[in-house]
Amino acid sequence: MSFSGDWVWTINPQGGAILYSGANLGPGFLQTLDWPGRICKWLIPSMEITLSSSSLRTRPGDRVETAVQIYNDHTAQDTYSINLEGLDQSWWDISIVSTSLYPGDSCVSTISMNPPRHSSSAAGTYDFSVIVSPQSSPIPAERLSGHLNLEPYHSLSVNVMPVDSNRRGSTYRLNLCNEGNTPLQILLSGRDPRDGLVFRFEQESPTVGPGKSLEVGLTVTPKRRSILGRPRVQEFLVKTISLLPGSVPDLALVSITVHPHIPVWIFWVALLVMGAVAVATGVAVIAESY
Repeated sequence: MSFSGDWVWTINPQGGAILYSGANLGPGFLQTLDWPGRICKWLIPSMEITLSSSSLRTRPGDRVETAVQIYNDHTAQDTYSINLEGLDQSWWDISIVSTSLYPGDSCVSTISMNPPRHSSSAAGTYDFSVIVSPQSSPIPAERLSGHLNLEPYHSLSVNVMPVDSNRRGSTYRLNLCNEGNTPLQILLSGRDPRDGLVFRFEQESPTVGPGKSLEVGLTVTPKRRSILGRPRVQEFLVKTISLLPGSVPDLALVSITVHPHIPVWIFWVALLVMGAVAVATGVAVIAESY
């Protein structure tokens, strides 16, 4: 669009610039220029947006906030919509999603980010964009970029279940559940205060992904068993600890039944059999004497 007079003026709508005599005044400038006999005022629609903080850090379950400020640098009223892209919609909330501003007015909208304390909130850095779109003026929407650094948290649950027991030993199943948001490498071990048991894990140092479960088999055998006697119950500990610095071990108290080589009931049965044989022999001897 151009206008004629002592000067030639050209408005470039694509770039939002005023061109005169080969000079570019640039987008968004309000220029007051002397024109023979009167003052001519040219206005290009514009807005200014700023983000209070573009680098955010939080832990799942905690809240962090930033704010976007919108300034109407236009000569007419306009309505602006605010949106966010790049993050799961359940992670964030915008206090003001749409606002109408008169020329020279501004508005501040708070953006709250609260990723849930769940393994799906994986640790890492997430890029996002805050988008402000005017509804009436022809200027395009503007984007402000930022990133959210989501810190790791660790939560491990351990469940030990007996599977089978016999004279040679017992077998167990360990269920390891990583309820945190980062992979965990785990070290497994058994502790016996009497040092009378041998522990064999299918995996001694497994890795469990966030939100995942893993079953690990454990076989426990006694080092020594008595020749004759009754079964005895012996307790031991299964120790589970993450290899991350500062991790606290989880201790599960478990028991095993240690059987003797010869059960005591066999001894009593043998005595009864021997007694029965002795009685039968005595009866036979007495019968022959008659």
